[in-house]
Amino acid sequence: MKFWEESGRVNGRGSIGSTHSVVHLENPESSLRWYFKYFLGTAHQNYYGKTVDENGEKDLYVLSVAKSEENYRAIMWTKKGIHRLLLPATKPLSPQTICQEYCRESGEWTISRAPREIKSSNVMDDLLIIEEQDGAINFKFGILYRKAGQTTDNEILGNESISPAFGQFLDLIGEKVQLKGFGDFHGGLDVRDDTTGTHSYRTIIEGKSVMFHVANMLPFSRENPQQVERKRHIGIDI
Repeated sequence: MKFWEESGRVNGRGSIGSTHSVVHLENPESSLRWYFKYFLGTAHQNYYGKTVDENGEKDLYVLSVAKSEENYRAIMWTKKGIHRLLLPATKPLSPQTICQEYCRESGEWTISRAPREIKSSNVMDDLLIIEEQDGAINFKFGILYRKAGQTTDNEILGNESISPAFGQFLDLIGEKVQLKGFGDFHGGLDVRDDTTGTHSYRTIIEGKSVMFHVANMLPFSRENPQQVERKRHIGIDI
């Protein structure tokens, strides 16, 4: 079983905190969702800024920081992944200082733009989705068919038929499967009673199962122009 170490240091060589910090071992399977477990519903701040690597290439990052009486928990969100850090709260730590600790630990980049606080709370929903997908082995992708001139959700979600070209696109990205009795990852679709349609498309990429939620293959309702049943699946997909 794999574990990672939580301590007052970064990989045992950071400059913050005592070298005698108590070490906590956590099973990564239960600790991957730090943002959900430790940040959501508690006071914390989200920041954004830019990093620069040794080649001069810049990239955006988001930093989430939550402070308790005993420690700081920080999450650095970058295109290379999610990085988590636990630091003792023996003295106040600024977002800039926490970022510098990440840079020292990674050895790959430095901070190009100091962190600035994100005021909008909408970012929390995005971070939760990113965290849920991080390390996942199964994925759900929503696919919409939009006819020329369609501009509203009701119009797009209300399509009952598709074009031949769109059908070719679906055949290109996956294989059409019958849902009833389907034994692999089904992405929340009903594989017993056909309540979410009779067929869908799926594929496997680098060992990861992908189920496509194709809007026009989900149940259609003439009485509900908003097509809530379709939106219920598509609305939480990638």
